[in-house]
Amino acid sequence: MVSLNKEWISTIPEFRRLLARDKGGPGDGSGKYKKQATREFTYIFHMYDFRSPFENYAEKEREDEALAISGLTKAKVNSDKDLWAAIEKYQERLANSSKTLQGLRSMKYAIDKMYDYLETIDFTERDEKGALVNNPKTIQAIIKDMPSVSKSLNELEELVKQEMEGEVGLRGDAEKGYDEDPEED
Repeated sequence: MVSLNKEWISTIPEFRRLLARDKGGPGDGSGKYKKQATREFTYIFHMYDFRSPFENYAEKEREDEALAISGLTKAKVNSDKDLWAAIEKYQERLANSSKTLQGLRSMKYAIDKMYDYLETIDFTERDEKGALVNNPKTIQAIIKDMPSVSKSLNELEELVKQEMEGEVGLRGDAEKGYDEDPEED
């Protein structure tokens, strides 16, 4: 489960709504501990944040993990307008926070499609003239390039992490110490 920074969450209306509606439930009769909101933000983090340990999972597997950890059900997520508003706001904030992150997500999507393609190739398929549709030499070239694609992906992930650490490293009531930026006097 994630830890809620209620001060920061309260600055965004879509997030604040999730906190405000949590009036209690099993294990949190009064809503004081915001266990339902914590489950919802846990789902959002694990499903949509690039820092989630499930970021590199295929979408279905990532969703399964996010639901399992949060304790939510797919039906609950799909039917909850407030939760979807918060999800959309979270995705918007992430998308607008970094062009590099947008590039990373696009690259991961393309790589997933490439793996799907490789898993479904039929080397016996022929066109109307009897020629092979999938040229083994082309597939060999794709496979040969995969290590450099993986390396590029890892480098881009590191760049995004470095870029985002500066933007999301301080939230809520956290303050930078006077000696954390020594060149600024």
